[in-house]
Amino acid sequence: MFKGFFWKIWLLGIFCSFFAVCLMLFVVLNYYLKGEEENVLQRNNLLIQVMAHDIESGYLRGIWPYKTLKMVSEAKDVLFLWVVKPDGKVFWANESSTMEKIVQDPFLGAEELKVRSSHFRNEEIKLIANPIKIELKEKPWTIFLGVSLKQLKTTQKEIVLLSTGLLALITILIGFVSYYFSKRITKSLKTLANDLEIIGQGNLGHIIKIKTGDEVEDLADSFNRMSSDLKRSRTALEESKDILEIKVTARTKELNELNKNLEGKVEERTKELQKRLDELERFHRLTVGRELKMIELKKELRKKQITQS
Repeated sequence: MFKGFFWKIWLLGIFCSFFAVCLMLFVVLNYYLKGEEENVLQRNNLLIQVMAHDIESGYLRGIWPYKTLKMVSEAKDVLFLWVVKPDGKVFWANESSTMEKIVQDPFLGAEELKVRSSHFRNEEIKLIANPIKIELKEKPWTIFLGVSLKQLKTTQKEIVLLSTGLLALITILIGFVSYYFSKRITKSLKTLANDLEIIGQGNLGHIIKIKTGDEVEDLADSFNRMSSDLKRSRTALEESKDILEIKVTARTKELNELNKNLEGKVEERTKELQKRLDELERFHRLTVGRELKMIELKKELRKKQITQS
């Protein structure tokens, strides 16, 4: 079914278009997800810095910003929020079960904001740590914020599903477009093949009419010029053949007339020679007869001479 030139062009067009669209969707999806992840991190980085500043300023006034901490911990993408002392003991957490536990993390006591990938309860997260300077002469406290990437994963799945549907729609559209252009190309090629078959049968006056504005039309024009040149060459050859036949006929006629003249002359000369031969033969007979008579006369004279003596 897919052995024809048309199907090969059509399938090649669909395959190339499908590959290009997939690559484009992959790049766009990757770019979008990275952008969304950066936005989430920037938002939470700013949030944790604001909380650290509120905690520092509230600590100096003897006011602990529990309301702010609770509001932040209840955010959709926040899995946990810990305020940890320099010795690793959790001072405040959004879950009471985590209170007073010891945290051992490389970011503990960090002097600046740090972010890394981590896992929390079998879920991939982004861990953000920011220092809290409670007392100037002692090590800083650390506020840990666990940011969930589940929303990004959900968004990724939705985008993948949407992209799949869009890809299917684009593939169908490209299939129709490829079918149209492939049909147009193969139609002109079939027309060219049929016209060449007519020319190959000897009809050099046949003109290939293809108006596609591309290389196929240029090829058809080349074949038209070639067939026109062949037609002129064949016409010239036929004219040369006719002229040669006329010359041969004239020469043959001339030779026939010359032959007839020669035969007439030969016949006339033969008759003339035969006539002379006949005259010679008669002369010979006359001469021989006279000699025989002379011999007889001589014999008779001798007999008379003998009898008289």
